Amino acid sequence: RGKPGAGVAGVRRRRGYRVFFAENTLWHSLFGLLFWDELVESDLLHSSFDWVPHCLNDRSFAHRFAAQIDSKLEAVRSGSAFNLLLRPIAANWGRPNGIFAWDHVDVDALRLLLSGTSGQGIATIIGLLCRNFRDMRDGFPDPMLEKDGAVSLMEIKAEGNVIRRNQLTRLRQLGSAGIRAEIGRVDVWEVSVPVPVGHGQTSPRLRRRCVLGLLAGGRRRGHLQQADRGWEIRSWAGLDVHAAKVVVVDVDGETDEQR
Repeated sequence: RGKPGAGVAGVRRRRGYRVFFAENTLWHSLFGLLFWDELVESDLLHSSFDWVPHCLNDRSFAHRFAAQIDSKLEAVRSGSAFNLLLRPIAANWGRPNGIFAWDHVDVDALRLLLSGTSGQGIATIIGLLCRNFRDMRDGFPDPMLEKDGAVSLMEIKAEGNVIRRNQLTRLRQLGSAGIRAEIGRVDVWEVSVPVPVGHGQTSPRLRRRCVLGLLAGGRRRGHLQQADRGWEIRSWAGLDVHAAKVVVVDVDGETDEQR
């Protein structure tokens, strides 16, 4: 039952979406870059024992830097905040900090988040991070999807996975802020792989062709039946059934194989 997120990404990309796996790191890098001067440049805000600034741990950041926060949130609302992120990227790339890891900074994802969603909505979420970073730093949905300039966020849940309280809270906060965020329910099947008689061990390409052909018509023609642990082959003329299983992800009726 592998990685349903990879299956969702495959389905969405075939529908013309751009897919970014970012989760919490996207918001951490946005927050840290936007407030780099306030969080990193001041020697008063962290110690050699803890890289996370004290003002985030004791929730004094919003009060201590109220004027700077108001100015930068206005830039977010007006759509001019992206340039504020580029300056610390250019001047401080790789410099240690307690907010985000540089190898997780995705400039394209940051640009799309700021340009493809409500500026007021993004400012609202950043404001919540300013007031209570400790409680707001996780639970953000993943992946981020973009198509035709519109951005949405999705929390992927396969069968048996339960959404956590902090994830549900983030979805509600994002929705209240006017940012599209939803839960993506994913069905995961295991199917036996039919291959032409005499081929023995098959290549991934042949396995994939057989599986997709089976999924296209197998259930409709009665070749495939639901079993307790997945899908089983009932009959397939001229094919042997191997014991190996292949995981197939179904999103909105569209499938993507995971080998």
